[in-house]
Amino acid sequence: MVGNISKAQFGMLGVRYGQPLRPPDPGKSPEGPLLIYTADLLPVVVLSIPPNTIPAPLAERRAQDEEDSATLDQGLDAYGIGARPVGFRINYLPTKRVQPFIAGSMGFVYFLQPVPDERGKHLNFTFDVGAGLRLVLTARMTLTVGYRYHHLSNGFRGKINPGVDANLVYLGISFVQ
Repeated sequence: MVGNISKAQFGMLGVRYGQPLRPPDPGKSPEGPLLIYTADLLPVVVLSIPPNTIPAPLAERRAQDEEDSATLDQGLDAYGIGARPVGFRINYLPTKRVQPFIAGSMGFVYFLQPVPDERGKHLNFTFDVGAGLRLVLTARMTLTVGYRYHHLSNGFRGKINPGVDANLVYLGISFVQ
């Protein structure tokens, strides 16, 4: 486990842009996997940490240094915005109706308050990896269902850096021009 606030809950709502890195030849179906660049805008990000949560490494040092190992007594409901400008997806079977894929991305989230408390930072970094299925509904619309392992932390820029790991299941609808 990379993060160590185990009881945290994380959610986001976003819009994705995707562009094949090797456009298919006109009139010819692509053969093999298709590599796609992705970028996400995240206008809604929510992080909730319950009261009396102790980040794991801090719990181990609690007896040694009370100030740095204080519990997150009040809990936290943090709201933010973010972007994932660096992302890639590999679509397998790009000419079929059901297309399995793997994906990953990196980005950042800016919260309205420091996360997880005043010892943290407003700006946090993210990375994720996952897999799923794209279901072609029409020539212009695709349904995506997937799983994503998501990590969030301040990159050791705050007084403390307890990361948050999340297992996300997501649903998306894509429209092609």
